[in-house]
Amino acid sequence: MSRIKTTWGNSKFFTALSLIELRDQKKLVIAICYQSVLGVLDLLGIGAIGALGALSVNELQGSKPGDRVSQALRFLGIENREAREQLAILGLISVTLLLSRTLISMIATKKILHFMSRCAAKASSDLTSKLLAQPLLFIQTKSSQDSLYALTNGISALLIGVVGAAATLVSDSVLLILLLLGLFFVEPISTILLSIVFAAIGTTVYMKLRHRVQRLGNSNQQLAIAGDEKILEVLITYREALVRNRREYYVREIASIRYKLARVIAETSFVPFINKYVMELTIVIGMALTVVSQIVYSDSSRAIGTLTVFLAAGMRIAPASLRIQQGLLSIRNNLSNAKPTLNLISRLRSQTEEGFAVASVIEEPFVPSIKVSNLSFKYPESSELVLSEVSFECLPGTVNAVVGPTGAGKSTLIDLILGIHACSTNSVMVSGVYPKQAILSWPGFIGYVPQDTAVVEGSIKSNVALGFDLQDIDEERLSEALSISQLKEFVYGLPNGIETIVGERGSRLSGGQRQRLGIARALYTNPKLLIMDEATSSLDSETEEAISNAIHNLGGDVTVLMSAHRLSTIRMASQIIYIERGRVIGKGTFDSLRKQVPNFDAQAQLMGL
Repeated sequence: MSRIKTTWGNSKFFTALSLIELRDQKKLVIAICYQSVLGVLDLLGIGAIGALGALSVNELQGSKPGDRVSQALRFLGIENREAREQLAILGLISVTLLLSRTLISMIATKKILHFMSRCAAKASSDLTSKLLAQPLLFIQTKSSQDSLYALTNGISALLIGVVGAAATLVSDSVLLILLLLGLFFVEPISTILLSIVFAAIGTTVYMKLRHRVQRLGNSNQQLAIAGDEKILEVLITYREALVRNRREYYVREIASIRYKLARVIAETSFVPFINKYVMELTIVIGMALTVVSQIVYSDSSRAIGTLTVFLAAGMRIAPASLRIQQGLLSIRNNLSNAKPTLNLISRLRSQTEEGFAVASVIEEPFVPSIKVSNLSFKYPESSELVLSEVSFECLPGTVNAVVGPTGAGKSTLIDLILGIHACSTNSVMVSGVYPKQAILSWPGFIGYVPQDTAVVEGSIKSNVALGFDLQDIDEERLSEALSISQLKEFVYGLPNGIETIVGERGSRLSGGQRQRLGIARALYTNPKLLIMDEATSSLDSETEEAISNAIHNLGGDVTVLMSAHRLSTIRMASQIIYIERGRVIGKGTFDSLRKQVPNFDAQAQLMGL
């Protein structure tokens, strides 16, 4: 994704263009040139129509063709044929050229659109890769709906709506220039006057509409994101909305946003019709002026030929002019629609581009150990330390626990050990290396169970083996993970077993079942280091004890680090680290820690331990 760091300056268009690989940019340029050259077919076809009109008048009057028509006939080698044959040949040539231009252009346009769609898919994939390579704090600076829009609709708006429209704009502009040059050769004065009229009216319409289109584009993307967020909000909090009788409020809010969005979409859709109607009026007026001037200042033969050329050219000039105007407005509108994507690209430019691989893979065996040395950490834009000079070590094969009051910094400490947040050099080492290096070198050797398990739509099987291809799932390992997490009896007792669909966000599972599913997921890869963040908080005491015993019995080659509020969960831990206000107050076994930390002893007494 290095191409995102464009050297083209701050131009939004070139930022969009920089999302396309260099080789694909070259292909796009070739396609634009190809489309532009097709304009020559239009020019030749219109010239043939003009010659046909003039020759028809000469035939009716019994006069000889003019100089230009005679030259065309000689060029085609039909100057000595009968007039009817000449007319038939000119008619066939004009029809063939114009139809060929239309058909070839249609095929080329289709290919360009498919090409741009593939480029958009590639850019979306690359941008997603770059975003996911960033720290969690960076990702969380924007809402999930904003990021989703930036990676999908925003990319399409940039590449198809901006770069694709610009490609069409260039080819139509070349066509327009070629046709005007041809008309200038036929009738210079009329062409100049009509060009001035068309340019003046087109510029005026564009200037009047551009700010309106930009405003509509901004409103479109803002309302689309707001509507999606509000729908997602009520679906996530449906139980609370039901109990608090707030469902009707959400219905009103969503309806209000959708109606506003509908008005914006309707207004945006009407803008091209303004161009169309103005252009039609301009053409009628322009053709009327041309007719009058030709009748007054030219003989009948020349007048008919010129009028024929102008009318034929007008059939091509009008759509091209309309597409140019609409293309300019479309680019402006889509740049507004793509604002979240442009903002994301701008933010990513300031980040270090390390990707997923931070260094070369280590070939040495994994040692399930953790060493934390003088670790201090604070969140960006905060002056207060969350952790201060924290030090401890987890030896291979031991069970360790981090305890302390709410807000003490336990989850932040675990995030730092996992490499989710960046910390100072050598503050956290896993198997003797940085956490991200350990994850890269020994994939699957580190298991993690979060406080809130994310359950996705799909089967129990796909949720346990989340992130693995279905055809690669090891059902023996899956069964073992379900057994340790106390889910095996429940799962295999279901009619569809591991193929049972869990529903969106695990709606068909209880809170405890979802949490045990998260434990099974962490155990699926047979980790040598298991890190658990309040992973048993939703379990009943009996299930919690069974899981704790199973984890303690994993074997001496598995190291466990867990944070917990229930002291019964960590009573048998080899080492307990007590944190308060970001500092280590004491560490040791359960009994020794009670003697060191009065608050810990008081909590143990309250729980009857």
